[in-house]
Amino acid sequence: MKFNSKSNYLNQFNFSIIFTCCFFITLNLSAQNQPKQFSIDSLKLRIQTHTNEDSTRVDLLNALGYRFWIISPDSSIYYGEESLEIANQINYLQGIAFANRVVGVAHWDKGNYELALAYLISAMETYKQISDQLGTANTLTNIGLVYSEKLSYDKALEYYVQSLEIHETIPDNLRTVAGISTNIGDVYYKQGKYQEALDYLDKGLKLYQQLDYTYGIGEVYNLIGLIKRETGNLSEALEYCLRALPFREEVEDKSGYTRNLECIASIYIAQQKYDKAIPYLDEAFDLATSYGYKKWLRDIYFDYKTIAEARQNHKAALDYFEAYVAVKDSLFNEEKAMQIADLQTFLEVKDEQEQIKLKKQRIAYLEQQSKLERYFRYSLIGGIVLVIFIAYLIYGRQKLRMKKDAELHQREKVLADLELENSKLKEIELQKKIEFKNKELTSYTINFIQKNELMEELKDSINQLKKHPKNNISRELNSLNRMIDNKFNIDKDWEDFRLYFEQVHQNFLSTLKSEFPEITHGELKLCTLLKLNLNLKEAASILGISPESVKTARYRLRKKLNLSREENLVDFIMKIGEEELSEV
Repeated sequence: MKFNSKSNYLNQFNFSIIFTCCFFITLNLSAQNQPKQFSIDSLKLRIQTHTNEDSTRVDLLNALGYRFWIISPDSSIYYGEESLEIANQINYLQGIAFANRVVGVAHWDKGNYELALAYLISAMETYKQISDQLGTANTLTNIGLVYSEKLSYDKALEYYVQSLEIHETIPDNLRTVAGISTNIGDVYYKQGKYQEALDYLDKGLKLYQQLDYTYGIGEVYNLIGLIKRETGNLSEALEYCLRALPFREEVEDKSGYTRNLECIASIYIAQQKYDKAIPYLDEAFDLATSYGYKKWLRDIYFDYKTIAEARQNHKAALDYFEAYVAVKDSLFNEEKAMQIADLQTFLEVKDEQEQIKLKKQRIAYLEQQSKLERYFRYSLIGGIVLVIFIAYLIYGRQKLRMKKDAELHQREKVLADLELENSKLKEIELQKKIEFKNKELTSYTINFIQKNELMEELKDSINQLKKHPKNNISRELNSLNRMIDNKFNIDKDWEDFRLYFEQVHQNFLSTLKSEFPEITHGELKLCTLLKLNLNLKEAASILGISPESVKTARYRLRKKLNLSREENLVDFIMKIGEEELSEV
């Protein structure tokens, strides 16, 4: 009897936690930016008037879906799925995350645990993607509750603890921390770790009392009553369950109130106080049949059967047992059918989520490609602009350089023209000088020749006088002759001639001396006369010797100059100094 009663209470507790979580999530709605201040009717009206498929409509649908969590899970699913579809279309991540929570929690309330996990895990991933700590923590709690219902207590604790660690870092979040602590206490209770369970429940109860949160206080009282009952302390168990009852009634939780009535009745049955148990069972029976709470009706039939057996009313006990079995089989069949439908829906949802994921990946890929194309296009445009700019700079510099080169060329041309003009002027001036010097030299040479010729004539005249002497004239004439001879031997006239010659024919004598160092002073004189292209008679007159002596001197000069018979002496002499003059 005790074992059956324990199983009965365990089932009651499971559904208690479900509704606890529903209210717990409600408390966190403000963190999701939902319009909490609106009622269901006002939200419906706003949705009807706001037809644009944008983030505002998504938030309104999510808020309405949240309102139906306790009242109608099917309505929650309806509004949550519509919200999810729009949110996916506009890629509104906050709306996608909360819509997945709305649908997930509704499936959880309906007992569709695998489907609930699919939606809730998707919600958690999206919350993490947008770095929403509160949304992530709330979803972790929801997932923990699903695993708790699936009897996967270790997994449930894992998610609860993660959620609690996040919530404890968020200011003004005591009610949420209390709810998670209560859930952890529930898991420890189901694992038979009663002391750990009581520690967490005591923490949750103190926070609920501090916040004056009616529903939470009633829920914790009920849990502590169940633990006291399992440890055999029935009086304390009854005390806590009776404390929970008014809190249940105050929040108008019909399902929780029905379960609480059945819980009190089962404790009285365990105490064999059947008369006290029956009123609670009758009230619970009326509520269960009115609202269709099959699970609680199943347990109520089992309690009626237990009382009938204790009172030896076997026919009534059999009737209650048959009713118990019928409801239990009905629940089993419904659960199996629901599991099959749940699996099919789960696969469909997973496939849809995969499609959505692939679509998002495709969109992300296309966006990335678009960005790369824009980047390439902008880079190409920038490159073209840069090339044009560089080309413009190069063209400008080249143009400036060409202009400067043209100016420089013009200046150089002007300078060259000036230099050429100066050179021409200098050449003209030099030519004039040379012509003047040549004239001087020629004049001097002519005078030189004329003087010598005069002297020669004087000498001849004197010689004639000597042949026909008159008195002492011979002596006088000899004296005159000696004076004339002395005049012939004076080198001053020659020195003056040489100076004039070198002004016209510079370096001529020095070149001869350097190339033919054995040449004599007399031969140098002969060379100067040859340079002036004088004939034998003129050269002989200047040198004061006979033409035959000039011929002899020319012959000796040819030998010293190493000239062959074919070479002309005058041409050779003419060329000396001309090459240096042309180089200058």
